[in-house]
Amino acid sequence: MDPEALDLAWRAYGKTLEQNDPRLFSIISNNPPVLIDKERIRVELTSSLQQDDLLRVKPQLMLFLKKEVKNDFLELETAIKTEEEEGPRKAFTATEKLEAMMQKNPALALLRQQFNLDID
Repeated sequence: MDPEALDLAWRAYGKTLEQNDPRLFSIISNNPPVLIDKERIRVELTSSLQQDDLLRVKPQLMLFLKKEVKNDFLELETAIKTEEEEGPRKAFTATEKLEAMMQKNPALALLRQQFNLDID
């Protein structure tokens, strides 16, 4: 099977979800499949919620992919990435952002200590 054909079919299925299911569209857009062999593809997700959402539409997704890539024996495997695999975690709260900045620039920790600064 051609990896490019799989990628095009994957994106095409995602486009069908763009209007009605934006969350699933985002999952499919941000997690492209990897071709393991002629009959197996693997998708690595970042959370069990993403996995549940993808498994919810797996029957429709697989019918679409099998038709598009002309492979009736295609199988989908899902896995959840660990933090080490996905790289650094994004900071969302003010405390997390400060911790990330202090890791990049230890002088910030010194300034915070000298001026007795705290996050509100």
